Amino acid sequence: RKINNSKGFGLKKPALNLSKDTNRGIAVVIFVVLAVITALSLINLAGSLGALIAKISHALLGVMSYLLPVLFGVIAVTLFKLKQDKETNDHPYSRTYLGTFLLAGTFAGLIHIFYIDSNNDAFALATQGRAGGYLGALFSGPLYGLFGFWAGSFILFAVLVIALLITFNISLRTLVTKKKEENI
Repeated sequence: RKINNSKGFGLKKPALNLSKDTNRGIAVVIFVVLAVITALSLINLAGSLGALIAKISHALLGVMSYLLPVLFGVIAVTLFKLKQDKETNDHPYSRTYLGTFLLAGTFAGLIHIFYIDSNNDAFALATQGRAGGYLGALFSGPLYGLFGFWAGSFILFAVLVIALLITFNISLRTLVTKKKEENI
């Protein structure tokens, strides 16, 4: 690739040419660091920037902010364990990120929907830093408004199952079978 600057000189863009496994390893390390820094921030052991991280995570996720390090850890473990599909050359990153976002959103939404009532609308709760924060309000507010508590909760639970299937790239049959085998 060439980069053209204002004088018209064509410069080559530097390329690291890292393997896909190396790129994935770097992503794993970054998500482990995010998990640890977020955990330390939530228990006030990460300095002034950590305090800001905790404040933002409380605003966005409410009580779910304490699970944020776990979610970063899930992404790290999932990326570490995934194998690249050699036939299609697909990368698991987008699936992992989408699945984890849906997991976080539906968990936050399920927590949030229990707090919504005629006196507390979804975004008012989020503004107060309560329930599932803004992410919970985003997931549960419209569902509660359109379907009410029970149907909205059922839809959130269904999206939670879909998020598990996406994140871990497993079939519903595998998920249900593993559950039954654990109970035996």
